Amino acid sequence: MSNDHCIKKQRVSFMAQNRLPLISFIFSIIILETAYVSRGIFPFGSKDVLVIDLFHQYAPLLSELQDKLRSLTSMFYSWSGGLGTDFYSSFAYYLASPLNLLLLLFPKSNLTEAVLLLILIKTGLSGAFFTVYLKEAYGKKDLTVVAFSLMYSLSGYALAYSWNIMWLEGIYLMPLIFLGMIRLIKQGKALLYTISLGLLLFSNFYIAFFVVLFTILYYPLLLIQFLPVKNTESVISKTFQVAAFSALGAGFAAVMILPTIFALKLTSASGSTFPKDITQYFNLFDYIGRHFPIAAPAIREGLPNIYCGLATLMLAPLFFLSRRFSKAEKIAHAALLFFMIMSFNLNVLNFIWHGFHFPNQLPFRNALVYIFFLVTLAFRTMDSRPEFSNKQWLGLAGLTAGLVLITQKLNDKTLGYPDIYLILLLTGLFTIVFTMRQDKSYNASRFALFFFLAVSLELMISTILVVEKIDKSEYYSTRSGYLSGAEVSELIQQIKKIEKNETGFYRMEVMPPKTPNDPYLYNYNGISVFSSMMPKKTVTTMENFGFHTNSINSYKYEGSTLPLDSLLGVKYLIRRSGKIDEKLKTSVYTKGNLIVYENPYAVSVGYMAPKALKKWSSKKSAPFPVQNSFIENLSGIKDVFLSLKLEAGTTTNAAVTQKDPYHFNFSRNDKGKESRFSTQLKDVANQNVYFYLETQPNKIDYGYVMVGDKRIDFNAKRSTMVDVGFCEAGKPVSVELVYQANSDINGGFGIFANVMDEPKFKEAIQIVKSNSIQIERFKDTFIKGSVNAEQSGVLFTTIPYHKGWSVKVDGKSVDTYAIDEGFLAFDVDKGKHTIQMRYMTPYFPLGAGITAGSIIIILIGIFRRSKYFQW
Repeated sequence: MSNDHCIKKQRVSFMAQNRLPLISFIFSIIILETAYVSRGIFPFGSKDVLVIDLFHQYAPLLSELQDKLRSLTSMFYSWSGGLGTDFYSSFAYYLASPLNLLLLLFPKSNLTEAVLLLILIKTGLSGAFFTVYLKEAYGKKDLTVVAFSLMYSLSGYALAYSWNIMWLEGIYLMPLIFLGMIRLIKQGKALLYTISLGLLLFSNFYIAFFVVLFTILYYPLLLIQFLPVKNTESVISKTFQVAAFSALGAGFAAVMILPTIFALKLTSASGSTFPKDITQYFNLFDYIGRHFPIAAPAIREGLPNIYCGLATLMLAPLFFLSRRFSKAEKIAHAALLFFMIMSFNLNVLNFIWHGFHFPNQLPFRNALVYIFFLVTLAFRTMDSRPEFSNKQWLGLAGLTAGLVLITQKLNDKTLGYPDIYLILLLTGLFTIVFTMRQDKSYNASRFALFFFLAVSLELMISTILVVEKIDKSEYYSTRSGYLSGAEVSELIQQIKKIEKNETGFYRMEVMPPKTPNDPYLYNYNGISVFSSMMPKKTVTTMENFGFHTNSINSYKYEGSTLPLDSLLGVKYLIRRSGKIDEKLKTSVYTKGNLIVYENPYAVSVGYMAPKALKKWSSKKSAPFPVQNSFIENLSGIKDVFLSLKLEAGTTTNAAVTQKDPYHFNFSRNDKGKESRFSTQLKDVANQNVYFYLETQPNKIDYGYVMVGDKRIDFNAKRSTMVDVGFCEAGKPVSVELVYQANSDINGGFGIFANVMDEPKFKEAIQIVKSNSIQIERFKDTFIKGSVNAEQSGVLFTTIPYHKGWSVKVDGKSVDTYAIDEGFLAFDVDKGKHTIQMRYMTPYFPLGAGITAGSIIIILIGIFRRSKYFQW
């Protein structure tokens, strides 16, 4: 027999053995891709799948990962975001999926298509692995297995949070974890459980927390179902085995888990406190309505995303009426079901499920384990179908229809009539399928086919409509201008040109930003960052400096001042729109709207300062006094910024009163129309002008500055600083703010306008430059340089404080500390010194050692053919 013939026979055999998982994989992808095609996703239109944080966070971080993989630079630290950040913790939270290696196959301009492929593959794997789980665990091998797998892979949770692509890891790996646990309970084989649990903990520790907690809750039910001997000794022995191999799986992922635990302590999530009062979130009918097809996805706020097929809703209650299941099973399943429902409804349980933290938007993130539980429960009930007469099935259909009609009347968010009609039609369709002949002469495979087709039809309709709702509420973005298109190509080319020509330390920024993570997106050393792993204390300092922040885990370069840019080492600024008059920066490249400016005053990554800087605090006040005090503490030069007087200008549809020199109150007249306010800047005389807008988030629609007849737009949705540029004496300068018709009737805002004293700035920056580190070598995790300290003091760096940094002065280790709790600093004596700074993610060596030990244990077990280390 020829080799080609053998290979062909093996291929056919593989396809036959894995026919159902392959069908589930393919149909999951086809249904979801059909929905995307309906919304004009590229290549069938001009859109991409980027919405919400996928647009602002995950895709830029994937771009940074792609760049690091190609350049083989360090995974521990990145200078691309936030002035410099621990990249390993972001890798653990967002990027550790092995599937992300597929990014290497795509050019930068097609990163959005790589993201689409990752979503489709993970959705397909969710269906395929759930099929494998159902087939082996419950011994069924027809198309009903595929039908339930599609209900799992295309659930309301999977669709509503599909843009959280790192969360999809939990959906497709969870079936393998529980299949592995079943093998361990029944046969004593632990390898699948250990590896799949370890892989999930490695790939995404956040979703793994939900799965691990659910594993503890679900384990007793699996014991009831699958433990051959149920005496006390066998239960204790099996529980010990599960605990031991769970620990081994955690050890496998320790290289990720330990460093991440440390990083989480520095974030905003670490400050949560246990709720004092017990409150409820919804009523019973609100909860039931979330199981219906085409339930509106709850993304920012709302009820749990728990839709997983109408058939699941109809079949699950029958589990408790069927004679096939023992009383112990029914009680155990009822208890867990009740607990999970209460976990959605009670704030205390919701707090615990989310790692002792209330999530910021994206509610009920633990719903994926409820869906797993419910779909499995409904699947097991399918074999009980002959127990119930057609009359009982019709009664169940009537009850389902009644629930639909009642929830339409009682829910806070009622269903539309088209939605009701569709659900009722689907209820009728499944009733016909369930009441098909059930005698022995009836071909069971025909029933399985009809059931599969009915489920596929429902999911196709539901997926298309839910994706449409996501697009209409959150808006799938347009490809051009993100990473594709002529302007972006030119932007990236200029960034690479600067990188090639620069050999030392520098930072740069792009205005206006496309995302809060533009430095990650376009791979340059920048200031802006948006990451759940960002230390909160640095965010506070940057907010006090005047940067646009969310006060939690993000700061964005949407405006700055020349002194602040210079002290933070921002040597290049690329403007792609919004030209202003620049007198102190040099234009080094212009093409169309794209202008590259070089800042000749940018200083190094660190510089000497008097010891008094240790006590300096940015506090919470207007940014210009904060910047003045910072410059004074560094150089001794006072009042680089001087205040301008303001007066109320013209208003439309509102009455405005000036509360003090900087703050204004307003009262809008007509609720149905937008309102406009303006403030006039006085005494402008041939100087660089800056102002700071103080406002509550998302109250103002947009804003702009008028310098004579020239308009400069800025983002007014949050407090932010605006560089107006050089303004000639006599030209009127005004700040214009626009509130939408649905804005608050009453409110207020603050405007702090300042000019820069150019001679004082140049004197201060020269003092700082003369005391700066002279960089000799600069890499991702290593800085070497020298400094000539005129007197003993503080070497302040513009690096966010992190314990991962170790510093040597003249070869001797020195202690580091934080200035204003946000920036890394250390003491240096008078004289000339060699400085070496090295970064290592805390607890990585310990985690790597535990992971290596766990892998060795697994390999020894496999090599010795231990019964535990078998699939």
